[in-house]
Amino acid sequence: MATLSLGFLAALTLATVPPSTASASADPRGTYVDYSWIGAPTDLHGMRMLRPALKVPTLLYQACAEQSDGSFGEDYQSTLLAKTELLRMLDTPEGTRAIRDAVAPTTQTYAMHTPANMRACLANLDPTWAEPYSGPKPRESSWAQVKAGLLAVPPLHGTPGTDNVPTCRAEHEGDWDMAMAMMTRVYLLAGDHLRGDPAMDREMARRSWLQGAPVREDSVVCRFDIVVTHYDIPETENHNLLIQSTRLLHNESLPMLSQDEVANSGNKAVGTYDKSFDPDNIRNGLRHEFDLKFSSWLRNDFLEYNARPYSRLQMIGLLNLYDFTKDESLRGTVRAVLDLLSAKSVTESQGELRNEPFRRKVEHWGDPLFNGDPIAPMMQVWVGDLAPFRTPAANFALEGALAGSTTYRPPDVLADLLLQPKHDAYQQTYNGRGQNERVYGQPGFLLGGGGTATDCPYPNPAPVGGHCIGSGNDSGTVLPITLIPRRDAAKPPADPRAVVSEAPMPGVDSVYHSTNPGLVLSADSCIGTGFACAAGFDEGSPRWVKNDGQCRVERSDPNGDTVKALRYDRSCVADEHFPADSCFLTYQREIKNAALPLSVLVTHNCAAGSPGLFTEFVNYMDTTGKPTGVTTGQGARRTVAAKMTMPSAADGPPSAGNVVTLNGSADSSGREDVRYWADGDQNWPNAADGVSAQGTVANLSFDPARPNLRLENPRAGEIVVDPLWFGGQPVPTSTDRGFAAGGKVVSQNGTDTLRLSVTGIDQPELIVSGIVTVTSPGRPPFTTGLTNYRANPLTSGAQDLTLTAPSPDPGHTYTAEICYDWIKFFTAADYRADISGPLDNIWHTCRKVTVGT
Repeated sequence: MATLSLGFLAALTLATVPPSTASASADPRGTYVDYSWIGAPTDLHGMRMLRPALKVPTLLYQACAEQSDGSFGEDYQSTLLAKTELLRMLDTPEGTRAIRDAVAPTTQTYAMHTPANMRACLANLDPTWAEPYSGPKPRESSWAQVKAGLLAVPPLHGTPGTDNVPTCRAEHEGDWDMAMAMMTRVYLLAGDHLRGDPAMDREMARRSWLQGAPVREDSVVCRFDIVVTHYDIPETENHNLLIQSTRLLHNESLPMLSQDEVANSGNKAVGTYDKSFDPDNIRNGLRHEFDLKFSSWLRNDFLEYNARPYSRLQMIGLLNLYDFTKDESLRGTVRAVLDLLSAKSVTESQGELRNEPFRRKVEHWGDPLFNGDPIAPMMQVWVGDLAPFRTPAANFALEGALAGSTTYRPPDVLADLLLQPKHDAYQQTYNGRGQNERVYGQPGFLLGGGGTATDCPYPNPAPVGGHCIGSGNDSGTVLPITLIPRRDAAKPPADPRAVVSEAPMPGVDSVYHSTNPGLVLSADSCIGTGFACAAGFDEGSPRWVKNDGQCRVERSDPNGDTVKALRYDRSCVADEHFPADSCFLTYQREIKNAALPLSVLVTHNCAAGSPGLFTEFVNYMDTTGKPTGVTTGQGARRTVAAKMTMPSAADGPPSAGNVVTLNGSADSSGREDVRYWADGDQNWPNAADGVSAQGTVANLSFDPARPNLRLENPRAGEIVVDPLWFGGQPVPTSTDRGFAAGGKVVSQNGTDTLRLSVTGIDQPELIVSGIVTVTSPGRPPFTTGLTNYRANPLTSGAQDLTLTAPSPDPGHTYTAEICYDWIKFFTAADYRADISGPLDNIWHTCRKVTVGT
């Protein structure tokens, strides 16, 4: 039997519904989700304190401003989901406080600007919402609204899977698996507020009716014949996940439909998909299906990797399993998949600006770097609104509401990379489908994008119709390479009601990016340790770096090469969001007189306010680092190659280091099948085809004895090893937060002054608090708190402490115990155990030192 790409006719639509589209707002800034009242967290401690508040903007928008299209599909269900989670928040003191902080019921104004009807909306949902928390309430009328919303959906309705398949399905016949997955989420999330009534459980079983064993239609939309050969039209990956995750949860948590109910449903699809009445997911083979899926995704990534907009549908299925399955072994594997997706998002993002290669759908790629993919708005809810924009577009409110209703959180080893850019020092590759996603992260910038074009996810083996038929069945993208500078997150306005004009959303054209005019790229995987190459580069518009000799060098060499060198720090960059402590340098050389265009972009770190290194770096790249041995060819394929000696380190005065070869090739015309890559980058982690994650941060190991996903934050000294199978818990490994202490006593005029010196403080930026307790024979101990680290974090690993003894010791000898509390790193499992509480936030380390005169 052959398998045909999704769709036999060119008109076939692979797509599901587009991302939700919001209704208009009265605010002059248009339609947006309002994070302007929440300060961006700067570390894990601040992130945890903001967890309830970060859920509020998208939940209120989705519950109050989002308009359904009149059907009972995904948008309708997501509104019920947002209302359900808001009611759950009102049952906790943290959730009630966050909602009241946003809407401020005791004043004429409120912190959030949109949606404009939020007070009336909340009052309609729960008339008591504005009252201070005094314990959980029954809220019968509120939960009755959610119940009525679920029961309004027709029972035994709809067809799951891809719609509009001309060989077997009409337009708008399909997509019902999305509605059933969201319905299941709402009902299980409501818990005892709706569940426990056998009649209601039965009604929900008739609405979320997928059950029993997997059937062929889960994976095959339909079949047709050409002569004597059968061809299958496969179901898409995201629909298959939604169908089977809903089956599994129905089997676990809802009553099974009877054979008579299925036979008499009046809906042909029910009989097609519900052929089994066995709820045991091991016995009926459904668990085995998931084991195969998860093994493939962990090894090789999703067929629809980084899909726009379908990553949202992947997340619905995964989060439903993570939150609600009773199979702890399965939950552990789902967590590993979620952690891998989080690792991709975090390592490819600079303050939630991301430019990642993807497959499906190419028309969803535009210019924006902010909220351009469905995972970014989830990270806003999970980690914080870290971009320099307070008002993200509302078309991703659904994703944010989904993120706000789950117990999943990315492990801190990843979240810290977004929150503490000084910890960024990594090379990472994701190559499970041969897409060559590569990213180089440093404290001041992120170098990523590019990629390799991959085949369409559903190739057509039939002898007619073409190789990649079907709307949206497109090849994986090759994106411009981008250098995204770090920018500070936006700060809330002093007046919460002030309408602040936002800068335009950043796009690829606004940052340093590769250019390939008139060329058809098949690959640009030329991203390495501190460099990238492409046909050309553009520094972005408007220019970041001012026209000053200390900041910018532009010239043409006698051989025709053009050179541009830039210094990015606060003295050269006027952008108000450019961090005061950030500094990096770039050097671009465009090689002329080659058979194929070739440009190289080299980066180097610097200390803010040190212009001398800029001159040294430019001189190095003009001489030792200058590409040499340029070779070109114009046979069956045009080629270009050049050797370049990189600086030996990412910062400091440059000296000769690794020699890399920059390569390009194209067809004989020099315009088609253009490819760029580099050889010889010994500092880059091995990145074999068919392995989903390899690099400094994320690594997949399929050692038969212990297959795992290893997540590492080297500069924070934190590692999490996530076992892939059998429900094992993630194992965190933390570097001991240590320091050394010494000092002396100065005795003068009847007063003893202790001068203590603390050195080698590990991770000073992660210190929450500190205290010194001093004792001496025959004297009561005295204690003093150290710096308020929340407001004034240490910038180096040392601290000098001066204390005066209340009463001098006769021997002028004292014992000082110095203690610091560091932020403790949590795993996803830790957050699931306590999703809104304070958790145990700290590591506690003390040192004792005896000092005298």
